[in-house]
Amino acid sequence: MSGESKTSVRRIEAVERETRALALRKGGATFEGIKESLGYADRSGAYRAVMAALNRIPAAEVEDVRRINGERLNDYLLYLQGAVRRGDVGSIRASITIVQELNKVFNVYAPQKVEVTGLDGGALEVDARVLLGQMMDRMEGNLAATEGLPESPNGYTEFISIEPDSTGS
Repeated sequence: MSGESKTSVRRIEAVERETRALALRKGGATFEGIKESLGYADRSGAYRAVMAALNRIPAAEVEDVRRINGERLNDYLLYLQGAVRRGDVGSIRASITIVQELNKVFNVYAPQKVEVTGLDGGALEVDARVLLGQMMDRMEGNLAATEGLPESPNGYTEFISIEPDSTGS
């Protein structure tokens, strides 16, 4: 559609479908439900449609969607609190999932910047041949350690332990 006119029938219909996908999501529909309702090939198509619709919305309206989703998730969490206090494992798991979703909605999981440098603060120098050789030595040692362990139906050893070496490298 990139070479297509922004006012072509096909583009307008696609935007309308994306808008309907967003409305369904706003109402609590899952991406699977949106896929079924609007005929997307898979959940990722429904997700992309919702994201495309969100990207066309002014920031103030996105905040409204965020607020609505946050309120809905908080309502679910409050509903589960009695069962959580009674120790219902399913409700505890659901509550954990809801808290994770709330954290996503409110962008609690901000990206972390990690910078790795060499000893002098400059670029980290790595000899790939040495590193690969060390990795192969560890793999051979781990495979040798699995001798005598039961095998799974697919022929792989059931348990492989990978321990860091004592040098810290």
